[in-house]
Formats: sequence, structure tokens, C-alpha cells
Amino acid sequence: MSYKLLKELQESSVIWEKDPDDPSNPEVLVKGVGRYKLKQVEKNVTEKFADLSRRGRYAEDHEDWKQLAWMLNHAAMHEMVKTIVAAKEEIEGE
Repeated sequence: MSYKLLKELQESSVIWEKDPDDPSNPEVLVKGVGRYKLKQVEKNVTEKFADLSRRGRYAEDHEDWKQLAWMLNHAAMHEMVKTIVAAKEEIEGE
């Protein structure tokens, strides 16, 4: 296992690299997904919630709701939201 990967797995911070020009938009590590700017992750999650809302308005049967449940509980979505919360805590705690 490489040192960089080992460091990444042990790192408690979700902030990968700070942006001196925009401290509120660091590059963050979303476990299992990759590294993104915080605002990109926020936009992605917001768009996914909007899509879930739209699908919920038009859901008609068990399969529609089952698909919504899968989308809501998808691990990537969960990790993105956790990353946003952790990054905001780190930024505001500095």
C-alpha cells in the first residue's frame, strides 16, 4: 500500500486541499467517489434532491417508490452529504 493511500485512509479531515483564493470552496475527498471542489459536491447533491422531489411528485406505484428509496440510500449520496457537513464544520471551526 502506498504512503499516500495510507495517509488518505487515516486522514480524518475531508478537506484535501485548501483554496487560498476561496477558503469556502476547498477541494474535498468524498470517500468512494473522489476529490471535488466543495461547491461541486453541494451542487450535485442539490440536483439529486431536486430530481428525487420531481420523481416523488410523479411516483405512481411500488416500483417508482422502490427506485426512490434506492436513490436516497445510495452510498455515494450519503457520503457526499457527510462530506459537505464535515467540510463546513472544518471551515467554520478554523
